[in-house]
Amino acid sequence: MKRISTTLVAILLILVVTPPPAWAKGPTAKLTISGGALTSEIEVTDPRILNVSNVWGGKFLDSSQVVVKQPLRGRGTYEVWFYIKVADNSVRRRYVLYYSPNPASGQGYIYLPGEGQPWYDLNVSAILREGKDGKWNYASPGWEELIKPVIAQAEAAPAKP
Repeated sequence: MKRISTTLVAILLILVVTPPPAWAKGPTAKLTISGGALTSEIEVTDPRILNVSNVWGGKFLDSSQVVVKQPLRGRGTYEVWFYIKVADNSVRRRYVLYYSPNPASGQGYIYLPGEGQPWYDLNVSAILREGKDGKWNYASPGWEELIKPVIAQAEAAPAKP
């Protein structure tokens, strides 16, 4: 009996003093967007956009549609980085996707890196999107409604000296 209680106390002590992993599922703290017609990287911290950009919720993807065979790309492709607030209150890069607006239909596309491609290992260390990784997916209308004006405003702004 004494041995069991000593072991139990040791296990509980380890659990209490061990900090939670730094990669715990924290909120999206910011996005950075580059590429397309942007002259410099932009930082997005609008809480409405960050809420829809939660990595684990995946609301940036249109889950009502199947993956895209070959998207029609319009204005160019943007690289979007997701920065997550982790357990120690630091903010770290945790996810990346490629966004390509589609001016013809209005609904753009999101590419999630696939196995063997840059950033795949980073993405799947956060979440594996089986059947979506390595493919073009439709962007959700709600996410695009918020992100398109931010990109358009940055592209229209005069270049910084």
